Amino acid sequence: MVTFDYMDSNGDFNRMRIMYGVQPPMIPSDAAPLLVMDGKIVTVDKEKLSEFDFANDSQSKEKVADLFGIKEKKIKQINVLKDPSSTAIWGARGRYGVLEVKTK
Repeated sequence: MVTFDYMDSNGDFNRMRIMYGVQPPMIPSDAAPLLVMDGKIVTVDKEKLSEFDFANDSQSKEKVADLFGIKEKKIKQINVLKDPSSTAIWGARGRYGVLEVKTK
């Protein structure tokens, strides 16, 4: 917080306080969540990544299967990790979130 004392046009003294915080870090335009299948990091086609809606936590098995290139019936569980939970488990690689898939 910064405090300024100033005199207005009537000759009165006033005090102004400005609150400020830490500027959030810039997120690169190519930032994408880490993709993990059965505990192993997976890379996929960038075009598939750009079409996928990572903001939606309740992804359908069909969409996730298409992204990972597997059959929908093979998916046992889908986990979406965000914020500190993703970096706690996956470190810096998970800083933009993690999409975990466990297969049968």
